[in-house]
Amino acid sequence: MQKTTHLRLVSLIVLVYLFLVAIKLMGDAFHLLGHDFAVSLIGWTSNPFLGLLIGIVATAIIQSSSVTTSVVVGLVSAGGLTVGNAIPIVMGANIGTTITNVLVSLGYLRNNVEFRRAFAAATIHDIFNVLCVLVFLPLELAFGCFETLATSLASLLYGSAGMSYQGPIQFLVKPLTKGLEGVVRSFLGCTDRSAGLVLLGLAFLLIIMALGAMVKLSRSMMVERIEQFFDRILSFNASVTILIGVLVTALVQSSSITTSLLVPMAGAGILTLEHVFPITLGANLGTTVTALLAALAGNVHGLAIALVHFLFNLSGIVIIYPLPAVRRLPLYLAKRVAEFSTEHKKWAIIMILAFYFGLPLALLGVYELFAG
Repeated sequence: MQKTTHLRLVSLIVLVYLFLVAIKLMGDAFHLLGHDFAVSLIGWTSNPFLGLLIGIVATAIIQSSSVTTSVVVGLVSAGGLTVGNAIPIVMGANIGTTITNVLVSLGYLRNNVEFRRAFAAATIHDIFNVLCVLVFLPLELAFGCFETLATSLASLLYGSAGMSYQGPIQFLVKPLTKGLEGVVRSFLGCTDRSAGLVLLGLAFLLIIMALGAMVKLSRSMMVERIEQFFDRILSFNASVTILIGVLVTALVQSSSITTSLLVPMAGAGILTLEHVFPITLGANLGTTVTALLAALAGNVHGLAIALVHFLFNLSGIVIIYPLPAVRRLPLYLAKRVAEFSTEHKKWAIIMILAFYFGLPLALLGVYELFAG
């Protein structure tokens, strides 16, 4: 048993290393792709609403905000995206990741009582994140609050943008990234641009595989203890349950796992929506650890967008949860949506498809049509 535990820990360390290599590799790939590619990518995401929709759709397809935000950190570190352009994508990723909970709740369609409870527990995550975007995106566009604060914090923690600094993480991952670049050039005889495309594809694949394996391994190590832990939270106050959500999500590297565990427990009546809500908020904050980890292989700009993700999720908790009148709004909306979906199940499925895919893709299409 102890040998298995040690093997899992070593495997987890190796996976974290490969994840950091992938982030660094993405940055190297964008440098090889050149200035023109970076300019075109920045221009494509210069519309904040387009960036928001990209974040929603991309994360709904991948079913992991961790992958989306990690890729964004890599792009910002490489200069492919500015911090300002990346912020709406990160906000959209927060919304897109909630599709996993909703899909889990559909397993209770045959039992109206359980489905209503499970669907409310699933959609509370959606509703909270949408409310946060509605509040903070206009403020960010008007005043640049998150970008300014995160950039200042990143400069204090990492050094000014003009400084050249190679931390221990970059020192450790650089030999492998340079080796992979050399292999690509030697065996394929690529130009810089072609090598950049190959390395970009390899980096993206490695991020998905490494992060997916990290989540799976973490879940196998923690899930049984987490389920037992959740059974005991009924006696805890809201502050403690928020911290539980943060801790559990940081350990398993996925807010979807944390919140998806809550859905069946809510459906069974073990947890009420009032218990689920603060844990969900904690999960929202805990998932920012992945982007902060990815920033270790980047630069001050990558750290800035990772801090934006953290500050955005923290601000949602600070502003919405402490005020009873404001806190009741997401709870009320989740219950009403669940009641409607229980009475009109076909419409519930249509709403899910429209919210995560239909509407965002349609708006992207309209934008491209008029932009072209």
